[in-house]
Parts: sequence; structure tokens; C-alpha cells
Amino acid sequence: FRDSPKGLFTVPPKCYMHHQASFIPSFFPENVKLGQDADFFPYPPYASKPELGTPLEVAGTLVMITKDSKASREFIKFLQMPLAHELWMAQKSFVTPFKAANKDAYGSDALKKQGEILVGATTVRFDGSDLMPGKVGAGSFWTGMIDLVGGKSAQDVAADIQKS
Repeated sequence: FRDSPKGLFTVPPKCYMHHQASFIPSFFPENVKLGQDADFFPYPPYASKPELGTPLEVAGTLVMITKDSKASREFIKFLQMPLAHELWMAQKSFVTPFKAANKDAYGSDALKKQGEILVGATTVRFDGSDLMPGKVGAGSFWTGMIDLVGGKSAQDVAADIQKS
């Protein structure tokens, strides 16, 4: 997985586009300047589904209290404040849909642009593979989707995923 974007940076390139999440630049070679050597864009709207507007597939961090306490409830309240998001935004590894957060808090122009794309999406769908057990979501499902695009039948792919 960490090697997946390397083809973008070979001479000649082995690929010209790479569908991936906002964190993928952390796997780019050290000398690559995001916005100069490589850039990103959201998928354009579907012409056949104008009602979707600007769609975006997202992942996310889910937080819950597993042992009730005053401290845990206060922490959840803190996470609802712009400051909590802005502290993470400055770390250069976090984008947020929280519109009350100051977008100037992003630690890089690239993250700020990604945050603007996220906030501007009119249709948002959560990446279901992130909620699957790791063996499936980061394993058989991922491999199965590659197999499907490579020509394996949907029935065979589904059967392989189900086995895991």
C-alpha cells in the first residue's frame, strides 16, 4: 500500500493518476512538493446524476465513551469546539468538515485545499470499508475490488470476500 503512489514519480511515469485518500502524500518520496510535482482534485460530478451535486467519499475517526466519566464527557465536549479541530489541523495530518473551524489553521496549503473540498461537497458518503473488520476492509475487500476491475466476476469476488 505504501508503495502504491511510487509509479507517479518514475521516469517515465508508470501512472498519471492515483485514486487515494488525503494522507497518501505522506508516502511520496521526500523530494516531492505537493502542489508542484503532484496535485489532487475531487472526482467531477456525475453527468447522469446531477442531483448528487459534488459528491465525495470520506473516511473518519469515530469517538465514543466506553467508560462513562466526567473527564470523558468533557473530552467529547472539547472535540465539539473549533479549537480541537484547529489543533489537529495544524499538525498537517487532519482535514475536517467542521465549518466553525478556522481554515487558516491548516498546516499546509494542500490540506487547506482538501478541507475546502470536504466542506464544499454536497453529497458525502462514508467509506464502508473503514467500518469493516480489518481483515476484510484492508484485506479481502481491497483485493477483491482490484480483482473485479481486473476482470474477475462479481460473484467470485463476493464469494472470496465472504470467505474471509
